[in-house]
Amino acid sequence: MKAVAEVVIIGAGIIGTSIAYHLAKAGCHDVVVLEKDAIGMGSTAKCGGGIRKQFSTEVNIGLSIESVEFFEHFEEETGHVPDFRQYGYLMLATTESEMDAFRRNVALQQELGVDVYLLSPHEAKEVVPQLNIEDILGATYCPTDGVADPYSVVQGFASTARRLGVKIYEGVEVTGMKLAGSRVQGVLTSKDEIGTPVVVNAAGPYAGQVGKMVSLDIPICVTKRHAFFTGPSDKIRKDVPFILDLHTGFVLRREGPVIMFGMREDNALETFDT
Repeated sequence: MKAVAEVVIIGAGIIGTSIAYHLAKAGCHDVVVLEKDAIGMGSTAKCGGGIRKQFSTEVNIGLSIESVEFFEHFEEETGHVPDFRQYGYLMLATTESEMDAFRRNVALQQELGVDVYLLSPHEAKEVVPQLNIEDILGATYCPTDGVADPYSVVQGFASTARRLGVKIYEGVEVTGMKLAGSRVQGVLTSKDEIGTPVVVNAAGPYAGQVGKMVSLDIPICVTKRHAFFTGPSDKIRKDVPFILDLHTGFVLRREGPVIMFGMREDNALETFDT
C-alpha cells in the first residue's frame, strides 16, 4: 500500500469512485481510495439506481442535469455500458401539502430547463395504466429521468480511475486520522498509515463516524429501507417509469424480467444492521 498520496478518498461506492475518476481525469493522478469491504458493496449495491432531475433546490437540480447528461455519455467517457434507461420518473402526491410542493418544484425545474410536467391523477394513469389513483391528487413526470445499473456504473468508474493511475485498496478500514492542529496529515488504517494533506469523506452512511475522527458532527441519520423482487412478470410494461409515492416512500420499477418495489421503515431505530 502507498505510504503517501496527494488525496485519500474514504469509500469505494459510486460517490468515492466517481470522485477518484474525475480527479484523475482533471490531472490529479496521485489518488488513493480506501474501502473496508469491496468496491460498490455498501449502499451502492443496495440502491434502486434512480437518476432524476426532479429536486427542490437550484443546486440539486443543476447537479442532476449535469449528471443525466454525463450518464447519457457514460460509455464514451469510461468505455463501460451503464445500462442507463431513460424511462422517466413518476412522482405521486397524496396530500395538499405535497401538491403545493410539486407545483413549486415543477416551476423551478422548468425555469432551469428540465422537461418536467405536472399531471392530474388521470394523466398519471395514462402513463402507468395499472396505477390505482383513488388517493392520488396529482403527479410530476420527467420522461428523461431514468435508472442505471449500480454495479456497472461503480465498476466503470473504478476501472477507469485505475487506468488513469488511481490506487484502490479493498479490505482496508480507516481507523483514525493523523492531525497537526486542525489540519489532516494522514489516515490511519487497519493495515498501515498513509500520509496525505487531503481526505475526502465518501463513506456514505458511515460518513458521520468518519467525521468524528476529526471532531466534526455530520448530521447523518441511518435508516432502513426494504427492497423486494418478484418472479418474472409481464404485468407491467418493460419501459415503465420509476414510480415514487412521496408520502410513503414506496418505489417501484422494473429490473429486467422482474419487478422491484420497496419502501422506507417509519420510526425505525438507527442501525447499520441490514
